[in-house]
Amino acid sequence: MGIIVDVRWVVPPQPRVELFAAIRADPRSGMPGSARVLSKLIGKRCRNSPTQPHVLSLGIVVVLLEVGGMYLYYLTPLFGYTERHMWAHVVVHLHMFAAGCLFSWYVVGRDPMPTRPSILRRGLVLFVAAGAHDVLAKLMYAHTLPADAGTIAQLRDGAQLMFYGGDMIDLLLAAALMTQWYARGGRELDRSHRRAITLSAH
Repeated sequence: MGIIVDVRWVVPPQPRVELFAAIRADPRSGMPGSARVLSKLIGKRCRNSPTQPHVLSLGIVVVLLEVGGMYLYYLTPLFGYTERHMWAHVVVHLHMFAAGCLFSWYVVGRDPMPTRPSILRRGLVLFVAAGAHDVLAKLMYAHTLPADAGTIAQLRDGAQLMFYGGDMIDLLLAAALMTQWYARGGRELDRSHRRAITLSAH
C-alpha cells in the first residue's frame, strides 16, 4: 500500500503545505496498480535490448525525479503558482506520485526492469535520497518555506513532520532492502549446498 505524507491537518486548507512526497510501496504485496503500469512503461524495451538500461531505471535519474521535484516545489515560487492554478497543482502531485512509485520500484520493487541494480547500488540511491530529503526539510524549517503558506509555527510543524515521517519510511525501505539481500544470500547458499551434495554423490 502506498504511503502519502500530507500535512493538511497541520496547516489550514488555504494556504497550506502538502507534503505529498513520500509514496512508497509495501514490499510484501508488490506495488500498487499505478506502479505496475509505470514499471511496464519503463521496462517495455527489455525484450528488444535487455542489456541497455532505460534512462528511467538509472539511479541518478530516479533520485532527481524523486527529490529534485520536491526541491523545486517547496523552495521556489512554484508552490504559490500551484495554489493559484489547479491544473498545475494536479500536474505537480501526479509527478510526485509517479516519482514515488518509480523510487519504490527501483529500491525494493519485484517487477522486471532493464538491468536490476545490485543491492549496494540500490542502498546507495536510498541513502542519497534520504539525505537530500532531510536537507530539504531542514531548509524548509530554517527559512519557513514555502513562503506565505502559513504561520511560522505551522510551517515548522510541517517541516518536522516531513523530516521524521520521511526518515521512518526510509528506514522501512532499508529494512525491506536488507530482507531481500538476506533472502538472496540464503538462496545462493542453498544452491551451493545442493551442488556440493550432487558432486559428492558422484
